[in-house]
Amino acid sequence: MRLIPITILFFILACKSDKKSPQSKSEQPAELQISHASGFSITNFDSGIKRIEVTSPWPNSDDTFSYALIPRDRIELAQSLPFDANAIIPIPVERVIVTSTTHIPALEALGVEHSLIGFPETRYISSAKTRQRIEQGKVAELGSNESLNTEITIALEPDLVVGFGIDNQNRAYGSIQSTGIPVVYNGDWTEESPLGKAEWIKFFAPFFDLETKADSIFNAIESDYLESVKLAKSVQTSPSVLSGALY
Repeated sequence: MRLIPITILFFILACKSDKKSPQSKSEQPAELQISHASGFSITNFDSGIKRIEVTSPWPNSDDTFSYALIPRDRIELAQSLPFDANAIIPIPVERVIVTSTTHIPALEALGVEHSLIGFPETRYISSAKTRQRIEQGKVAELGSNESLNTEITIALEPDLVVGFGIDNQNRAYGSIQSTGIPVVYNGDWTEESPLGKAEWIKFFAPFFDLETKADSIFNAIESDYLESVKLAKSVQTSPSVLSGALY
């Protein structure tokens, strides 16, 4: 029990200062290796607390969002952390709302699609597994991301809302946070490489205590992708024009 005050003190120092800050002997932070994604970082602490920083919530953003993930059985540590209440998330989360179809594959790959309870414009979801849950009434329709139905969202009592935005003008997120429901920004769509985007599965994993599984999934994706790159380089002919539509 004597280690807890030191743990809390170190975490406060780590949040307020740069990476060169002195480290407590009792609390050695470990930053998760992110190989391709550039928009987020994750730091794990011996106390079980995890800090996620999103540095690219939307293109050309100057804002950085920090979140403290705290095990439910140690939630008392939150009282001494330099975070707003809305930036503290008890984990693992059990009820989640996501707001982009790009979030759905990560939930399914991690095997936590059952935690999804709401989504804006569900008609855009094509996954057979999640569509079945929608048809069963297990995923509520929440309107559109730009004008999220805050009444339904709040009534669902999610542990977490994973949002995205083209700027910081989504007023619905502020209304949701005012009720004590945390909203975290996901900027996977701002990545400039396929592997960078795919690596955001590591962003979702800490909320469910599934980091090891996420690492395994991403390693397989990375291996398959690099193999495909080798095959593409060996082709004799390639198209000069690609036709398509933004949809």
